[in-house]
Amino acid sequence: MKSGNPSYSFVLAVTISWLFVTTAFAQEDSDRTSELERLKLAGKPVSVNDLNVEPIPDVDNAAWWFSQAEAGRKATESALGEDFNSDQDFSEKLVEKFEAINTAETFQKISKAISANAYVPLVELDSSNFDSINAKDRVEMRSFARLLYFRGAVEIAKGQPHEAAKTALQIIKLSRQPNHYLGLVGFLVRKAIQNMGASLLIEAMETGAIHEPALLNRLQAELSALDNLNDLVQTIDSERVFGLYLLKSQGPLTLLWNTEPYLKTMRLAQQQLALPIAEHHELFDGEGTGGILTNQLLPALKMTRQAAHRELTTLRQLRIQIAFLQQPEAETVESLELPPATKTDPSTGQILTVTPADN
Repeated sequence: MKSGNPSYSFVLAVTISWLFVTTAFAQEDSDRTSELERLKLAGKPVSVNDLNVEPIPDVDNAAWWFSQAEAGRKATESALGEDFNSDQDFSEKLVEKFEAINTAETFQKISKAISANAYVPLVELDSSNFDSINAKDRVEMRSFARLLYFRGAVEIAKGQPHEAAKTALQIIKLSRQPNHYLGLVGFLVRKAIQNMGASLLIEAMETGAIHEPALLNRLQAELSALDNLNDLVQTIDSERVFGLYLLKSQGPLTLLWNTEPYLKTMRLAQQQLALPIAEHHELFDGEGTGGILTNQLLPALKMTRQAAHRELTTLRQLRIQIAFLQQPEAETVESLELPPATKTDPSTGQILTVTPADN
């Protein structure tokens, strides 16, 4: 039977296409569960609203404490002027300039923010504001980290490596705050902040030996919490929400044709990103993952993965250096009492080469 109604023909074609796509994907999995259903059953976020978490009291919320420190941060940056972003050696004049600024209250609030239970945005996220809020938060977090780094550089210039190491510890803790740094861009900001802390810690350890057992234990414990690829895996949950949002904004047909292939790509990415490069060198090798979508995603996923491995290598080198200070009788990396994975380069699987710090 033929129909002369173009609208009917279009609806019929779309319906047949939808049935074909969903049937094809259902046949790939023995449980016949679609990718979207799989996520919902697992309790994973699929919309911007799902990224919201339960409100918590202000005193427990890092976002609230950072809002209280915002005026002080801006005032300090303004007072430092061009020197704030300078990588020059910290002269006596620059140290004096920093110490002339009343920063005690600001740093006290920043410390409260870093030690808070979680970061819960003060405004509920929705499709109209999540992008602007995330962009604002990322800029502010980098500025807060930079302010801490500046203080640490001043402490090093004053011959206070222990104090600088404690400041580095704060930056590292800031980099792994829960409920923050959403999506791949947010992850890269997280790694940039982590790198600030690691760089400051390296400089502090090179400036003077750190022997205080309690501080060494704190540093080792904090670095241990980051000695994995968990945050790389978890960032896919929020990145996937952004992807679904973009597909939806491009119209119903784009959403229909691309949702399942996209979600399959992200599921495989999440599984494979959990493995270090030494164990799984290429992403998606030999696996069908949705054609053009995979080709579009792969460069961003690879760049993010490389950044994660770069920081993980630095972190493990730091853990080894600290372990040599904690275990002065150890002569080789292999003899250190550390987890085997910590002693290896995640990109090559080879034992890391680290020169013990002077005791």
